[in-house]
Amino acid sequence: MLVVCNHPATWTDGILLRLALRRPVHFLVHEDLFHPAWRGSMLHAYGALPLHHRGETPDAAARNAG
Repeated sequence: MLVVCNHPATWTDGILLRLALRRPVHFLVHEDLFHPAWRGSMLHAYGALPLHHRGETPDAAARNAG
């Protein structure tokens, strides 16, 4: 199942989905939101994975694959 939250309440949606679904949930989160490090640690603990946008750096696709 793929669910896309693409509006200002994205944080709330992620929390509610995680609580409501009875299966593992992983989130793709823009890489910038992993900074500062404490927020990145919280996002990783919550099951979030960083997403690197194609136009930002030449190696973004390779970083996403990793």
